[in-house]
Amino acid sequence: MPNQDKKILVLDDDPDVISLLKLRLDKEGYQVFTGTDGLQGLMKVRGQMPDLIIMDVMMPNLNGREFYKKMKDNEETAMIPIIVMTGHPFLRAEFEKMRCDYFAVKPIHPGEIMPVIRNLLKQKVLIVGEYKDFQHYIQSELSEDYYESKIVEQQGQMFEELAAKRYDVAVVRLAQVEDSAEEFISMVERHSLNKRVLVVIYSDAYVKGTEEGDAKVIIDNAIKWVMAGRVLFFDPRTCGPSLFEFMKDHLGKSGI
Repeated sequence: MPNQDKKILVLDDDPDVISLLKLRLDKEGYQVFTGTDGLQGLMKVRGQMPDLIIMDVMMPNLNGREFYKKMKDNEETAMIPIIVMTGHPFLRAEFEKMRCDYFAVKPIHPGEIMPVIRNLLKQKVLIVGEYKDFQHYIQSELSEDYYESKIVEQQGQMFEELAAKRYDVAVVRLAQVEDSAEEFISMVERHSLNKRVLVVIYSDAYVKGTEEGDAKVIIDNAIKWVMAGRVLFFDPRTCGPSLFEFMKDHLGKSGI
């Protein structure tokens, strides 16, 4: 099953809700773990590190509100998507202010949240640059079952997107970078909701740089980006397979 590598944690003190969701998630092929309160949830997260959490708010011992805050305050778990479910609709504003990924009002209908789950589990890829052929090549190679991608042209648009949405990867054309490698990476980390977003830099300068001076500039640029902890792919006409293999290794996905 395509979802068998995805782990989902369901937390609720109502056994009927747990049974209903587990039955449907099992049928979809997910690995499902359950708990009846936030303390059990913390133990399950430490032991299993789920890809997504579905949680009730009103639970004993450690309620959903406190559990949610602990998840988001921990760098290791802050990026796990969380679906909040409750019988109290008035809590929507509070959790949306805390940027929960989805707020569902009980009674829960699995048919309502299954599309939400599938979308939240997709890896988010931002493609940045004006080289449209390569942009669309990348986009066409990313399976829509596993990836959600968006194209923007300028550095400023990239920072706006990274601040508004949790992206896993940003693939950026070097020509669109307006700062030094160190400054650019610092700005990415400052703006991004996902502080661990992977930035892949590519350049088509290699196919244009025929003189020795041009080649030296290209090599110097490559060294700067490698030292900054990122990867530079020179030629977009030949780097495609390497790029996708690198992304698969980093994301741990097989959907390309």
